[in-house]
Amino acid sequence: MRIKMNTILNVISRQLLGAKYERAIKSLGTCVILFLAIRAAEFKITVSPHILFLTAAAFSAGIMWQALTSPGNADRMTGLFMLPFSNREMAFSVVLGFTGYTLITKTFSVLALFLAVCRWNWTQAAVSLLCACNGCFMAAAWYLMTGKQNPTGNYGSAQKPDTFQDCGSARNPDTAQDCGSAQKPDTAQDCAAAGKYFPLPLAVLWGAAILLSTFLVQSMAVFALIVLASLCLSLRLLAVADAYVFYRPLPAKRLTRHTGAGMKPGSIFLYLLRYLATNRSYLWNTAGLCVIAGVLPLLLGQFTDLKVMPLGFAILSLNTPVCTLLSCDPGLEQAVRVLPGQARHFCTRYCAFLSAVNMSLNSIYLLSWRLQLGNVGNADILTAFLFALTSAVLSVLLEWFYPVRNWKIETDLWHHPRKYIVPAVMMLLAGLISIC
Repeated sequence: MRIKMNTILNVISRQLLGAKYERAIKSLGTCVILFLAIRAAEFKITVSPHILFLTAAAFSAGIMWQALTSPGNADRMTGLFMLPFSNREMAFSVVLGFTGYTLITKTFSVLALFLAVCRWNWTQAAVSLLCACNGCFMAAAWYLMTGKQNPTGNYGSAQKPDTFQDCGSARNPDTAQDCGSAQKPDTAQDCAAAGKYFPLPLAVLWGAAILLSTFLVQSMAVFALIVLASLCLSLRLLAVADAYVFYRPLPAKRLTRHTGAGMKPGSIFLYLLRYLATNRSYLWNTAGLCVIAGVLPLLLGQFTDLKVMPLGFAILSLNTPVCTLLSCDPGLEQAVRVLPGQARHFCTRYCAFLSAVNMSLNSIYLLSWRLQLGNVGNADILTAFLFALTSAVLSVLLEWFYPVRNWKIETDLWHHPRKYIVPAVMMLLAGLISIC
């Protein structure tokens, strides 16, 4: 007997939103309070509907992608993939579960903020919600395309655990076909056709078409039809997908030995460099901050009457993944806290590592400022160093004394409200420097 779709969806939703959906209730309550509080303040700005639609789609797609690529998903769904299931029902249950998590815990807060500060109507609100759903399903479809193609023609894991393959037997072909490891021929052919006729370049064109239509199509009805067509395309791709594309256990990587002059065994700084190099999300976030560092002088340089350079240093301290090393790795935290003498040894080097990362970003910011606006002096370089060191010390203190607990997936960790404490303190410091 196959496990039903509503059972799969219920299990995944409870894993992401809590056993009694307490996270959903808390998030929705926060959205209502945020909307009413900002609405009562009567703070209004003019926001184009196109910006609202783009924000809803892009933000939802980004969070959905981070949720799907979370390393803990394989452990979370191992039990489900051990049971006999319908391929289509499993794929849609996973996507719907993560879509609900993305919309409820992340997207609704952003939409509440936008709708509270700008004038809108119900049509715009409905279309923005449609764009958010489309962003989530597009991210799932793109995630499907990044999977390896297995011998059956479906996109998923090339190798499936023996436990999964043994769930059906030759004496019971119906059970074997219902199991996740065996696909019906027509489904396999459809998925192979989907992979053959929808390669990655067309996926890029698909995203570009949605982006251009967001700004170029003026009719709300026509734009809604385009978004619906995109949503249907995502549903079609997911309907013929191999559900194992969502089961991607991390491969066991061999530990490589690095030797060299000045390198000591057990170097924490070397460990942190390896950790940063092997986590793409950390690298992408740092690379994005490098781009922001290059653009900030163009934006802040418009305020000629104020000393706004320190504000850039404060903004660049918002490097969340690098500042949550202990929170995201409970095993490492336990080892550091238990082993004697490791607290001071680890924290000092972790602080030096964060200072180096922050100073690298500040250096790009200063170089960009010098090329665009000029007048970068020794005092500015010293200020950059002090901001890099201060933000690193505060981040390490927060990680050691107030680590983030009870997070489900890494996006919960990276979007935790604690991430704004250090930048807020640095903003206040930058404001004091600007006034003086």
